This record gives sequence, C-alpha cells and structure tokens, in this order.
Amino acid sequence: MTVFVEIVTAGSLVAAAERLNLSPSMVGKHLNALEERLGVILQPFGLVKTDMMTGRLNRLLAGYATRGRDFYLLYARDPDAPAKLRVFVEFALDHFAAANLGQAA
Repeated sequence: MTVFVEIVTAGSLVAAAERLNLSPSMVGKHLNALEERLGVILQPFGLVKTDMMTGRLNRLLAGYATRGRDFYLLYARDPDAPAKLRVFVEFALDHFAAANLGQAA
C-alpha cells in the first residue's frame, strides 16, 4: 500500500520512485502486483470518464485534492466484491480523507 499511496501523493510513478529511493520499474512492479492482487487499477481520468458518466464506476474520494493533479478512486459497486477489495477501499477512504482534512479542494 505504501507504493500506491506514494504514487498518488507524489503525482506520478517516477516522482514516487524518487521519493521511495526505488527505480521507476520497481515501483511499477509493486503497483502491478497490487493491481493484480486487489483487482484494481490506477488509471488517468480520461480512460475512465465514460464509465464514470454512465455510472459503471463510482468516485469514492469526491473531496480529495492533490497538488496540481486530479486523483480519482473509482470502483464498480458490487455487493459480492471480495473482502480484499472492500478492505482496500476502506483503507483508501480512511487514509486519503485523513490526509486531505483542512485542505481546500
């Protein structure tokens, strides 16, 4: 989770790699492993805009703002979602909401 949080906070995979003292390819491998284990992906808004507009994906962190870059956490509502995905969603909501308290959107 640390790598995922750092990618979001830093605004890019390369910036996260620098902050974590890892190579960009290693950060990419960590991200790919997380995506594979949880069934989630980190995508630019342009690739998910249509799914958001049609309601296939739902934005979780409506009030979250990053410096100079938009960040969206989206998921498809599924009452049968695996527990590991629900835990990830709860972690992300708690972590990013707490990190954003007091910041203007």
